[in-house]
Amino acid sequence: MWVVCKLADHDGFFTTGCSRVVAFVAKVEGGRPVSRARRVQAELLTRNLDGVLVSNPVNIRYVTRFHGSAGILVITTSDCFLLVDPRYHERAAAEALGCEVIAVPPQTSLLTVAIQEACNRNARHLGFESAHTTVDVASQLVERAEALQVSLVPLPGFIESVRQVKDQEEIAALHRAAALTDAAMTHACALLRPGISESTLAWKIEAFMRQHGAESVAFPPIVAFGEHSSRPHHEPSGRKLQWGEIVLLDIGAQVGGYCGDLTRTLVVGEPPEGFEERFHAVLATLQQLEQSIRPGMLGSEADALAHQYLAQFSLSDFLTHPVGHAVGLEIHEAPYLAKRNTQPLPVGAVVTIEPAVYVPGWGGIRIEDCVVLGPGGTEKLTTAPYSFLPLQ
Repeated sequence: MWVVCKLADHDGFFTTGCSRVVAFVAKVEGGRPVSRARRVQAELLTRNLDGVLVSNPVNIRYVTRFHGSAGILVITTSDCFLLVDPRYHERAAAEALGCEVIAVPPQTSLLTVAIQEACNRNARHLGFESAHTTVDVASQLVERAEALQVSLVPLPGFIESVRQVKDQEEIAALHRAAALTDAAMTHACALLRPGISESTLAWKIEAFMRQHGAESVAFPPIVAFGEHSSRPHHEPSGRKLQWGEIVLLDIGAQVGGYCGDLTRTLVVGEPPEGFEERFHAVLATLQQLEQSIRPGMLGSEADALAHQYLAQFSLSDFLTHPVGHAVGLEIHEAPYLAKRNTQPLPVGAVVTIEPAVYVPGWGGIRIEDCVVLGPGGTEKLTTAPYSFLPLQ
């Protein structure tokens, strides 16, 4: 299979003469992106759509492997093509697999050209990513579609629903991200000494990840000392660690585009009153959840189980967020282990399980693993130890 790079005329229509074809072709090796496009095409057929306009860069990367910051992917029931401006032409031709790459002149609307090209290929009933489209852009889309007699259908979460089930390549990437995240946690714990600040430790965690192969952090590291640990998404500050304080670390490396996610809670010095009992309650809840959660269970049922287990220790009211979410190209993806998710968890999803208790003024305890949902239950990706044993 070959990727052919064509150049669009300035009026948005395409010529077939050789003068408009860029002398640049890239052979496609491997069929992974093609299979993902076919999964999308199968979903299009179930909705009686001719195609979909994909504008979210993360979703474009999922299907094609191209991860530039600008582009429009069009997937029809019979083909797939990617429109980019000249800045990304060479890169897209090298990265994008399983689809035609079309370079659009500068200051030309990619979406407008995409609708025209889809129309040229007899795709007249198109979906678009309404959750990633502004009102202004949507109005331009509608205007152009009406002129071409093309119907548009909003498809919020369309590609995201396909992304819920990870393929083997994705799970391998998530394994690598988890392994580097585990290593970074070990490194961070070795740096814990009274006097180090939250922000300094956060920076050292990020530096370690990048130095050992991460393309980025999956999210800014959460480093919370003492009473700050009761804030689930605390932003590291200049606050310095003292003896006898709780340390909550929530970190993730991004490797090959895929995100790790891991939380551990420990103490430097003698634990504060009530810490050991609450820690063991959270850990017991995590272990029970990892044994209980199965594909086919509703996301809301998994969340309810977390509260049921914590209720055994009179701590259910102190879990203030859903007990988990999927990870992949983004750190928070569907499916969610949350009260609002009444859909069954699919085989092949990779999710976090992160029970916690947060006591304002005292601190918090969160312990989090990443797991693959297999036919028989959960398989852990993260392996960092759970022990809170005081660091001296």
